[in-house]
Amino acid sequence: TYLQKDSATQAVEALDRYAGDLPQPQGLLLVARALEAKNGYGAAAAETYQRVYFGYPAAAEAAEAAGALDGLRTALGAAYPPETAQAMLGRAQKLIQARDYKRARSELQTMVTKLAGANRDVARVRLGAVDYQRRETAAAYAYLRSLEIPTADADAERLYYLVACARRLNNEQAIGEYQAELARRYPGSRWRMEALIAEANHHLLDNNAAAYVPLYRACSDSFPNDAQAPYCHWKVVWSQYLQRTGAAAALLREHLTRFPGSEKAGAALYYL
Repeated sequence: TYLQKDSATQAVEALDRYAGDLPQPQGLLLVARALEAKNGYGAAAAETYQRVYFGYPAAAEAAEAAGALDGLRTALGAAYPPETAQAMLGRAQKLIQARDYKRARSELQTMVTKLAGANRDVARVRLGAVDYQRRETAAAYAYLRSLEIPTADADAERLYYLVACARRLNNEQAIGEYQAELARRYPGSRWRMEALIAEANHHLLDNNAAAYVPLYRACSDSFPNDAQAPYCHWKVVWSQYLQRTGAAAALLREHLTRFPGSEKAGAALYYL
């Protein structure tokens, strides 16, 4: 109502007052409109439209934000706030999560030409991730194998997707090789942890304890402070309990000592 009455200042004040209660991204879009209508707040409006465009790419409001940003980019010139690489990569990742693979791939291809250094490396790897997610596994595998990535985190992400591709292609030798390369080159990378857990979960479904126990153990030992460490450790503990091994009691105590806040703490006490 304030905007319809050309009372932009009152609109901004009202939206600020109830900022915590506004549904998103509708609330952010209203804030951006109000700021755009207020003299001298073009840059602030652009930043808010960017939050809608990059933060909620699958929402209808993102299209309106994109149109507004085009106009502000021209109107503000050098005063237009730069769009960060992290925001662009984050938008592409959200599109992948929303299974909008066509747009995600198009935007990542644009980023490869626009970005540099580590951010460009991430964009290159995620082009392969898009193919993997849309089940073009052979294409993703060939592409990711062909990449030479100098940035450590991006290369670890590449190896994670190579493990995932090799699993879909039932290439056990390649899985072992890429897991070993992750352990050798990026032992503390979150991508190594995710690769360990994904592969362990696969073998868990097959009830192959000989395969999954070492993977879960590597996860809990290499990433003891991660939120997923208690889950990994419990899988080792429970496997030993089911097999009635002599190590079960000690492992149950170890679980309580290492992860006293674990959701399995009560179970550990019970089975002790």
